[in-house]
Amino acid sequence: MSFPLGRPLGKPADAVFQTNVVEAMLDLLNKPKGPVLEDYPIDLPASEVHAEATCPINFTKRTKEHTSWSERLNEELSLLLPWHELSKQRRKGRTLTNSTINSKRESIERLANLLTAESIPPTEFTWFKEAIEELKFFYLEAMTARPGQPNQHALEVIFWTDTVLGEALIECHRILEEAGLGAMGRIIAPRHALELTSKK
Repeated sequence: MSFPLGRPLGKPADAVFQTNVVEAMLDLLNKPKGPVLEDYPIDLPASEVHAEATCPINFTKRTKEHTSWSERLNEELSLLLPWHELSKQRRKGRTLTNSTINSKRESIERLANLLTAESIPPTEFTWFKEAIEELKFFYLEAMTARPGQPNQHALEVIFWTDTVLGEALIECHRILEEAGLGAMGRIIAPRHALELTSKK
């Protein structure tokens, strides 16, 4: 399902498209056995929002040269922490991320270990998917710390092409594809993310 972060059912106020997504999801309950993992066959329509991205974070400048996944991901998390706090204050404490900073760091370490080993065992899938979604929401909220209505597509481009986490998820996709687990890989890095990074 090639939908941007934070829009699991499609564009806001597009009732027809959102209804189709929900109906397709409910239809999965009719499958004879599970778990079931299927791609939604239709990409999200292009956004009609024309506002510029207001991401306050410059992901391209690094103060240090790190080589390991652990160092790079932890440095990026530290970069995002004050911006996420500011974003949360703007939303009067509301957030879609429920884990603590320590648990985010633990997730990053586990992710880094999987990337270093170049293996993502099926026993890790449940934890892995939940941790990835949690980190994506954390990033998106930090990236929208400034006032204004950001362009969702522009934020997606920044996430997938400029962040270490985006790079890590594309690498996870490759590992899963090579292991014959392409369906899981598409959940981690959807089609539009692969298209964006192939143009980089």
